[in-house]
Amino acid sequence: MAFTSGLAVLPKHGRHLDIRRERMFRGPRNPIMNDGQRSRKRPNGVVRPDGETAGGNRFQGSSDGAPHPVVRAPAASGSLFFLYVPCTPPRQTREMRIPTILVAATLALAGLASPALAAGGNPLEKTNGFYVDPGSNPAAWVRDHPDDSLAGPIRTAIATKPGARWFGSWSGDVRAAVDEYTYAADVADKLPVLVAYNIPGRDCGGESTGGAGSPEAYRDWISAFADGIGGKPAVVIIEPDVLAQLDCLPGDARQTRLDLLNYAAAQFAAKAPTTWAYLDGGNATWIPAPTMASRLKSAGVQSIHGFVLNVSNFHTTADSTTYGKAVDAALGYAAPFVVDTSRNGSGHGTDSEWCNPPARKLGAPSQLGGGPEMQLWIKVPGDSDGSCGYGTGIPAGTFSPALADHLIKGD
Repeated sequence: MAFTSGLAVLPKHGRHLDIRRERMFRGPRNPIMNDGQRSRKRPNGVVRPDGETAGGNRFQGSSDGAPHPVVRAPAASGSLFFLYVPCTPPRQTREMRIPTILVAATLALAGLASPALAAGGNPLEKTNGFYVDPGSNPAAWVRDHPDDSLAGPIRTAIATKPGARWFGSWSGDVRAAVDEYTYAADVADKLPVLVAYNIPGRDCGGESTGGAGSPEAYRDWISAFADGIGGKPAVVIIEPDVLAQLDCLPGDARQTRLDLLNYAAAQFAAKAPTTWAYLDGGNATWIPAPTMASRLKSAGVQSIHGFVLNVSNFHTTADSTTYGKAVDAALGYAAPFVVDTSRNGSGHGTDSEWCNPPARKLGAPSQLGGGPEMQLWIKVPGDSDGSCGYGTGIPAGTFSPALADHLIKGD
């Protein structure tokens, strides 16, 4: 057994336990997701579970199907502990780890690194790939319709692909819901992507109107959200459209929103040290880059990892990357940014249609690099934007196999 100070390097079928971080590998309590879960989504992609109860999908953490024993690695000062946990083979994280290290090193040498980039843990180093949500709308539909002719294509193209889960007032006890979801991902050794979507005055009274009832309620909610993640690795998207829609608010309400976003950023920075959080930065054609950069600064982007673009939209990754770099130039430092690629496979098109438009296609699945820091499926493909376009008669947030099929085929 080889070792370094504070780190027990385990044999072939064990994990590395970092004593300094007091990382805990939990096991007998395998988290359970609800096989019958149904959810509603609003036009820009929010999942609204009707129930976050226990059910049938178990996430095992070992290659032989046996759960991990509970092992706590206590903090030690001047002591070295060697702990063995019979579980999965050591993580193969080279593909995820090296690009991030190179990016961080390059930015540091250039003196352009985000203040948050150098602080806190790197979730990519603690996971092996992105987490697939077993309770997503597409996954639930496939389970309920195994004999449907579209079940196979939807399973292969969408339901088995990593994507984000959205959290809001429909999530019930958000701390418990977030903890359960991130715990499941942690046991699976995967990186979950979560969306916080509960800002007061959400969506400017549009299709997705709602949010917390008051600034105080939002502070409590977002604080509990961060508590639910704790030290587990995660990616969090903070409040889609929140800055792009700032103009719809009266003056006092604008400042209140910025104050709440600063508070949210501070909560993730303080309570979720192994989380990369991203403030929403609109899309490539919505708000001029200098204006968006100013809003991101005012919202506290420098205290978290970066910003996200194109949530639930269709702009190409190339166009989004160009816009992201323009925002970075206006910010004055290279803030990392990610792009929602769930439906951008054929670009935005020449029309301005956003609601279940035709001729849109699935984009690149969740992955590192490719222009932005990460390409992520944040919108759930197949969930309706509302009763319009190809989704006429399909309420917002309802999964439609026909819509999913259109995205698979690109017609």
